[in-house]
Amino acid sequence: MRQADNRSKILFICNDSFRSKMARAWTLKLRENSFKPYALGVFHQGELDMYATQAMREEGLEFNHGKSINKSTLDKYHFDYVVVLCALIKDQLPAFSPETKVIHVYFPDPVDTSRMLTREEVLEINRRVRDEIRDFIKALPENLTFLSQIDPP
Repeated sequence: MRQADNRSKILFICNDSFRSKMARAWTLKLRENSFKPYALGVFHQGELDMYATQAMREEGLEFNHGKSINKSTLDKYHFDYVVVLCALIKDQLPAFSPETKVIHVYFPDPVDTSRMLTREEVLEINRRVRDEIRDFIKALPENLTFLSQIDPP
């Protein structure tokens, strides 16, 4: 007989799927016993950025265990938490059940900041975002309780 999965379901959303997949990978590594993570990139469903991929590999993490879920199938899921990782999509969020806590925590978009920079500078930006997301995931679940009490910007 299979045991019930009592982990909280958490969906990470961003516009491009890079940050949401980073958050999902860190959650699987650091908080898998407490959370079942999902990732959604609202606009981008294609290949992942090579710099984001390299930054995660440096930490021994891969993006390839699980795809981003598709926005059109969100109604098949129930999430305990939805964490919005970028301001760009805050007005384009789908409706979630009233029980779902939607939390806004914004991280810089590595792709947005990469214009006219060297490869090393772009990689460094990805490393910084990776580390900021890691630190956020390390603070779960306490930061979710706190942040759910604050209105989004």
